[in-house]
Amino acid sequence: MKFRKNPAIIKAMHDHSGHDHSGHSHSHEPAFRFGVALNLILVVAQIWAGFRSNSVSLLADAWHNLGDVLGLVLAWVATRLATRPTSERFTYGLKSSTIWAAFFNSGSLLFLTGGLLWESILRFKNPHVVDTSLVIPFAALGIVVNGLSAIPFFKSRDLNLKGAFVHLVADALVSAGVLIAAVIQGQTHLTWIDPVTGIVICLVIAFGSIGILKEALSLSLYAVPRHLELSEIREKILQSPGVDQIHDLHVWGLGTSDLALTCHLLPKTGAPRMETLRSIETMLDDEFEIEHVTIQIEDETETFFNCKQESHTR
Repeated sequence: MKFRKNPAIIKAMHDHSGHDHSGHSHSHEPAFRFGVALNLILVVAQIWAGFRSNSVSLLADAWHNLGDVLGLVLAWVATRLATRPTSERFTYGLKSSTIWAAFFNSGSLLFLTGGLLWESILRFKNPHVVDTSLVIPFAALGIVVNGLSAIPFFKSRDLNLKGAFVHLVADALVSAGVLIAAVIQGQTHLTWIDPVTGIVICLVIAFGSIGILKEALSLSLYAVPRHLELSEIREKILQSPGVDQIHDLHVWGLGTSDLALTCHLLPKTGAPRMETLRSIETMLDDEFEIEHVTIQIEDETETFFNCKQESHTR
């Protein structure tokens, strides 16, 4: 079957007033401010306690928390950039900045974890005794601060915010490891407890970070987001009234929370095109949260309709 272009263009417009997410990032503004402020205080306190107690593990925890502060700031900036309006040059805005923030956050966490792993291994050769009575309360403070900072991001499906959550939980685990090691070492005076705990924590952190890193890399290569199934989307569109065939279906992430879809559609004979387009558009928004939709309609009379819908930027 051969199709050719026709000057006729039909635009299916949709009111997204009920689906406007322009204020989505602003809902996390207090969480970012809260997390950054608390973690900065924690870093200063742990550095002071680390030098006073001669605890390398507590200093490493403080360094890790400093990386957490930088990660939170980066996620915050990327979330703000994602709400910037479109321009003649950046026609989708700067939504992809959230993908790069998630990529950098997970990558930096793996880098820092590698340093902690190496330090833990070295401690088998150079064991040291620390003032555990000072380490314990400041490690406990790390658990509380990172735990409280992570709570606002717990249920987020945004990969950028999920990366911030994993980063905070990872730091809480590091602090928990330091605390447990300090308690056991204080009771038993077994110096190997500290490096073993450090190695276990590093493995747990690496496991969570690799998942975020892989998903961010996939999104940067325009892969279908992991929580979606292309076959399911295709089936749902084919179930829409008036649809006969579908091909050239593409779904990708404009950012960590913005999705786009394009496809070619062959409607059933006599089916009302505008109603078909609007029903598909509504279904994609409601069931899959896909708001940026472009559908090219073709038919057997060799008439070409280019039907495009553009949602409001978030």
